Amino acid sequence: ERAVTEEVKRAGNQVAFVFDASNNVRFPGITNAPRIQEVKDAIDRLSKASLFDDELDWLTFIALGDNAVPRVIGPELDAPWEDYDYQAIWNSVILYEPAQGAAITPLNDLIRFSVQQFGDPDLPRFQQRHIVVFSDGTDIVSVLESEQVVGLANDQNIRIHTVQLGNAGQGPERTLKQLSSLTGGSYVSLASPEAIDTVGDAIAATTEQKVLTYRSQLPTPGEV
Repeated sequence: ERAVTEEVKRAGNQVAFVFDASNNVRFPGITNAPRIQEVKDAIDRLSKASLFDDELDWLTFIALGDNAVPRVIGPELDAPWEDYDYQAIWNSVILYEPAQGAAITPLNDLIRFSVQQFGDPDLPRFQQRHIVVFSDGTDIVSVLESEQVVGLANDQNIRIHTVQLGNAGQGPERTLKQLSSLTGGSYVSLASPEAIDTVGDAIAATTEQKVLTYRSQLPTPGEV
């Protein structure tokens, strides 16, 4: 069958903002502002970039709760995702303060938890999926654990974009670059407020999808 009509439509995205917040997030980042403020400013910049459509896009904010356990921080609702009141997401980012005492946080556990949230039955199956991780890249895990997290993300067609906090050594930087490159995401070092625009552009590039319409030859056609 040949398509009768073909058009490009805005289909929306599903985006999880993920904050890997250890003790050092209160230290100065590359911009000299505290790293936690750099993260909040970066997400605020994305929120004001006309990137999200409150009739199409689904957002959530995930970080570490007590005892460094990953949890959904916003929206504070029964469901982990928000598809209309984005202000609830932005407020949860502004108000978030990490618990004291987490010297090294479980980055891969945090990403695994985030991937699991895309299994929510309320989410449309046709939309593109993104995780935006803000992290210093420090994590003590085996190569096998990292491969499992990448495999889970790829199985669900989730791009992981990694945002480096602070001046990283070769090991942490390599960790974040591998996470992004192996899942089709982007990597940036948060060296300026504008650096986050690279991630915003990557998300915006997947907003539109091609829609094809076919005319069925069946006497009783159904939905494909």
